[in-house]
Amino acid sequence: MATVAHRLPYGALTKAILTTLAAGSLVLAVATLPGLALALRPFLPRRRHHSTAVRQATYRLAKQRLVKLQQRGRRTTVALTETGKQRALRYRVANLAIKKPKQWDGRWRIVIFDIPEERKAVREALRAKFRSLEFYQLQRSVFITPYACREVIEFLKSYFHIDRYVHYGELTAIDCDRFLREQFEV
Repeated sequence: MATVAHRLPYGALTKAILTTLAAGSLVLAVATLPGLALALRPFLPRRRHHSTAVRQATYRLAKQRLVKLQQRGRRTTVALTETGKQRALRYRVANLAIKKPKQWDGRWRIVIFDIPEERKAVREALRAKFRSLEFYQLQRSVFITPYACREVIEFLKSYFHIDRYVHYGELTAIDCDRFLREQFEV
């Protein structure tokens, strides 16, 4: 008989455990895995998750030194290691999205940056992320979107450690308004 662990994509369960721990929303107890499987349900694809699969994934993460298991009485708690925190942050960056409201509020959000040459890799990663978030590139280091994104920008600034190089603003008018409206269909 095949267990759920064989049918569940390894990456989905791993990501769910790491991002849940990173969110700090709950302390995961391996000894009470039926409860853990229920706690992770909102973060996983719509499948039934057997506590054995969750336990196995947690032990795999411990072997990879992404989590640390600590015995506390009859319970085993799980905590992220520094390496685990970094991996969880990468998952969060990869899954960033900007919500598109049904009706546009008429404001443009603009991001301007001037990242030094010695941080070129970060600059290119930031550009790539803006493109994946469907920003429009007005100039080499100027991106614009009609959607609220301040929290996403603040997170990216913090993640890449580029607070002093990146600036965010909101505009009610811009000379290329008609062109941008066509680009974003707003």
